[in-house]
Amino acid sequence: MKDPDSIIEKMQRRGVPLETERVRETITDIAGLRVVCAFVSDVYRVFELLTAHDDVTVFQVKDYIAKPKENGYRSLHLLLEVPVFLSSGPVRTIVEVQIRTIAMDFWASLEHKIYYKYDREVPAELLEGLRDAADQACRLDSTMEWLHIAIRGSDRDTLVRRGTDTVMRSMAAAAGLESPAASADDGGTEPGPGRADELGADEL
Repeated sequence: MKDPDSIIEKMQRRGVPLETERVRETITDIAGLRVVCAFVSDVYRVFELLTAHDDVTVFQVKDYIAKPKENGYRSLHLLLEVPVFLSSGPVRTIVEVQIRTIAMDFWASLEHKIYYKYDREVPAELLEGLRDAADQACRLDSTMEWLHIAIRGSDRDTLVRRGTDTVMRSMAAAAGLESPAASADDGGTEPGPGRADELGADEL
């Protein structure tokens, strides 16, 4: 859960009145969840299972695995609207979900510590080292996935993941809707129709 002081600071920074309904509309990470998986294929399987629920609405997908950030960061980020059950009844709330492998999570943890230590003014050699470590983590994920597939008796060319675009297209087709448009800058999909269009979602 996001710390109340952090919520107040973000609302003040954005110049938005500190009202319950405005908070829910403005802050997209009131609650967050990180799922750490063994394999990249598991990341997309968790995404597929989560978004298959009738009471879960996908508002934004940022696939930094298919298209990593410039610094090498890889993870799958989602904004989902889910029912939160209060004593007064269910309230639809936007939450943030990050899904990544063990290697990606280890890299992200180290990157966070480095940026914190240097107050975001990280020396160039450390940035280069981080990018190299991210590439090595990616290769490790790929090799471990292949070994996992080989143990199960399949060859190296076996398809190991469907990818978010394929899953989103399948979901849209099943619902009789158009597939969400891909975002050119981050490899993700833009928010779907509804309240999320007004949110100005946080950079995940």
